[in-house]
Parts: sequence; C-alpha cells; structure tokens
Amino acid sequence: MISGIAHRVIMRYLSEYVKNLDMKVELLSGHLSLKNVMLKERTFRDLLGLGPYGLQFVTCMATQLDVNVPLTRIRTEPIQIVCQDAFFSIASQFEYQIGSVSA
Repeated sequence: MISGIAHRVIMRYLSEYVKNLDMKVELLSGHLSLKNVMLKERTFRDLLGLGPYGLQFVTCMATQLDVNVPLTRIRTEPIQIVCQDAFFSIASQFEYQIGSVSA
C-alpha cells in the first residue's frame, strides 16, 4: 500500500520534468534509479526564465536520476530526488527555427 502511494507521488512529480515517463516501478526497496533520462525542455526554460531572452533548450538530459523514498518514515522524512550530470543544449530561438527549416 505504501509503495503504491509512493509510486503515484513519484510519477506525478517526475512526469513534470521527464519525457516519456511511462513505466512500472517497484518500490519495495525504497530506491529507484533511472539512467539516460530525457528531460522536458519547456519545464526547464520556464524554471530558468529563458523565454524573454529568446533562448530555447534544444536538448536536456540527465545521465542518472536517483529517487529515495523512506517507506517506513514517509510522513516524517522527505522523498529525495538526485539528478546526476545534467546536460543542456541552448540556442537562440531564431537560430533554432532556421536550423529546423533547413534540415
């Protein structure tokens, strides 16, 4: 029961940041590790406020996301999400549109 609740909470939060997050995860151990995760460009553009500057993310990815859920203390301790080696490719919106048209 607790692992089902933790699964729903984690998937809800991760889906805001991660592309194509459609998987079943067993959380009996309280630890989840995802490798080579594609991140949502729009979310990070909005978080960093790059829109007014005419900048756009071309690619966003993380080599690993680790999620730790304290199953026995879920009400008193936080769920930890650690992102390792995040990579962002940023271009001006004008250059990105030209590249998309000519490609």
